[in-house]
Amino acid sequence: ILGVATNYGVGDVQQWHFNIQHALGGGMVFEIGYIGSKTSHMDQPVEYNAFLPGTQRRPLTQFGNVELITLDAAGNYHGLLAKLEKRFSRGLTFLQTYTWSKAFMDSFAGNGAERHNNPYNRSLEKGLAETDQRHRSTSAWLYDLPFYRGRRDLAGQILGGWQINGVLVLETGLPLHPTQSLKPVDDGCPRCTHRPDRLRDGRLSESERTLARWFDTTAFAQVRDTPANRYGNSGRNILTAPGLVNLDFSIFKNFPLTERKNLQFRWEMYNAANTPPFSPPGLSIGTGNFGRITSAGAARETQVGLRLEF
Repeated sequence: ILGVATNYGVGDVQQWHFNIQHALGGGMVFEIGYIGSKTSHMDQPVEYNAFLPGTQRRPLTQFGNVELITLDAAGNYHGLLAKLEKRFSRGLTFLQTYTWSKAFMDSFAGNGAERHNNPYNRSLEKGLAETDQRHRSTSAWLYDLPFYRGRRDLAGQILGGWQINGVLVLETGLPLHPTQSLKPVDDGCPRCTHRPDRLRDGRLSESERTLARWFDTTAFAQVRDTPANRYGNSGRNILTAPGLVNLDFSIFKNFPLTERKNLQFRWEMYNAANTPPFSPPGLSIGTGNFGRITSAGAARETQVGLRLEF
């Protein structure tokens, strides 16, 4: 049964920020600031009719499991943002940004999220938000090369009119945590996502990580229903998925036809450096892919085209 709390309404967000801008020479502007926010009354699904501890009897005996959408989830965000921007002049413009932030949620939020490890103690779900991304840097630029600019002779048609563009994204991975398919407690919560025991930290340094061993799998142990009859102590979002290094790069060649018409040749490369965007590792303890990364996103893609501007 799916139910909705009688006081179900709309969550709220409070935001505050402070930033400083400073004009530099050469048409550049530097900005640094802090942004924070607090979210309250966010919806989350909870098991409302789990078995009473140590029994197979539900509080509402006339019903089976009852999933209730409540407004109990809350969280906060704090971030440092820096930006350097150059306005377009002399054929060049660029934008550099960097964000250092941390986001917390005291539970899973959203109807599509995983369910709790322990339906009797939801406070143990407090941890990093699924959207927490500690570091993120973006660089974007456009440079209209000055060589033979404006010349309409043969040398200008061949050597002039070149333009290079790029976007570089560097970001750390999103948080994740191991799970186990075996129910350690017969709690009457069929959709609860149970976690194993955490024996030690489990995180590996960058020099220790490999695709076959993204985190220390021996740091986690499956909790069995006999004789444990307890929940695993592993927290939520205690590990980190692979980050991303992605460069999109393009080269344009402009052929002026008339004062108002221009033919542009475009060579565009997505993920130009061919750095694999690795998928998260396997998270289900006891499976062959536990801690292993077995897939990645799209590799380098290239396309060429002609564009007539008039």
